[in-house]
Amino acid sequence: LRAFARDIAEYYHDSHDVLDRLSKSYGFRYVEFWQPALYYDDEPVGGEKKLLVNDATLGDEKLREVFSVVRDELNAMRLEHFYDISDVLSDRENPMYVDAVHINDSANEIIAGKMGEVFRNTLLSAPRR
Repeated sequence: LRAFARDIAEYYHDSHDVLDRLSKSYGFRYVEFWQPALYYDDEPVGGEKKLLVNDATLGDEKLREVFSVVRDELNAMRLEHFYDISDVLSDRENPMYVDAVHINDSANEIIAGKMGEVFRNTLLSAPRR
């Protein structure tokens, strides 16, 4: 599983390199986000617990491990313009996931706020190339 996860991370890395080369060639700036997924949380909140019963993939420890290793591998690569915000919902007290990866409006607002913070600190403050 770890080798498979590393292959997935390498594939993402290769896609990142293409995007980076394009940005340098065409003069645009970019950021990439690794967003939250219920696969990273140890404990679902409230009604999210029903998802464990209805979605067999959430209880699949091998799949959860693949998700976690891919995220760890990507973070270890220290890709420029890459932001892991997968933990932004970890302190939630109310249910926010409607399935393993899709979220409700409240969660979207939190994620948009974090993304806006990154935009302000990177894209809006950096000089154009």
